[in-house]
Amino acid sequence: MQPKIYYISLLCIVVSFMDRLIQRYDVYKVETISSVYMCVSGIPIRNGQRHVTEIARMSLDIIDAAQRFHIASMPEVRLSLRIGAHNGQARLAGHTVSISWS
Repeated sequence: MQPKIYYISLLCIVVSFMDRLIQRYDVYKVETISSVYMCVSGIPIRNGQRHVTEIARMSLDIIDAAQRFHIASMPEVRLSLRIGAHNGQARLAGHTVSISWS
């Protein structure tokens, strides 16, 4: 069993890696909670119909980068991902809203 600092260090490395990666796309990181890294596209600045494309391209890039991801001091670490996408209603401040892209 690894010491807690090992896992904290690993999480910081992975989040920093993801933060650098998403800068290539028109996406906004909403939050990082535990092992969940949540991004959106088209808000806070609308981007027409590009939000789906941006999320899809970002997701494919993350999958590709995760396969090549390694940390020299932690060679046994491999990233395992689960990626999902949602299009439609969103909950903002406890209210369900339909987002219309004109």
